Amino acid sequence: MKKLKLFVTATLLIGALVACGTATPEEEAQTPNEGEVVETPGEGEDQDSNEGVEEPVNDDEEMLLIPEMKELEVEIEGQVEKRVAHLQVSDLNYSLFALEGYSLVSEEPGKDVLLMDYDDEFFVRIDPQGKGVDAQEIKNHIIENSQGTIDEGYNVPLANVEYSILELVEGGATAIVHVAKEYNGNLYKFTMFLPSKEAAEGAEPSFWAMLETIAAGE
Repeated sequence: MKKLKLFVTATLLIGALVACGTATPEEEAQTPNEGEVVETPGEGEDQDSNEGVEEPVNDDEEMLLIPEMKELEVEIEGQVEKRVAHLQVSDLNYSLFALEGYSLVSEEPGKDVLLMDYDDEFFVRIDPQGKGVDAQEIKNHIIENSQGTIDEGYNVPLANVEYSILELVEGGATAIVHVAKEYNGNLYKFTMFLPSKEAAEGAEPSFWAMLETIAAGE
């Protein structure tokens, strides 16, 4: 009986030792041999294969680079003020930043109006003329059809304008400023209406500050 117990005990010990030293096929596949280098998925691939390759940027991504809000400097009676303006994109192939208190709206097919929310008698009509348009002909047409006093040398803060005309109508009750400027080969015609009111002191410099931000397409 003692011999049987010793035999069974010895058999169990041998079985345990064999089990510990025997690996399953899955374990063998996962266990590297001595000196063997095992590459994990993705290792050994050319990590520099994409270096120097620029990712294409679409128009939507480009638009994300344009800030939707900025501060504009407005000079009123010799004092420079910084005011918040918001990006406005027109269907007429241009954009500008409109100050708070002003809106850019579509007036009629082919024209927009930049107006003061508080008093919409103050506004600028924005009229894209297209390519190859003779600005001198437009200027002559304005002068010939004027209903008031004309000043052809009116000083405006916009650079490189094609013409700048101040028209005083109804005995000076309303000042109309006519300006034209080219953007990317396209001529844009601006007509600014400034009634003789106290708000004109802030409206005119505000309009110029906004018009200076225009960015037009081809």
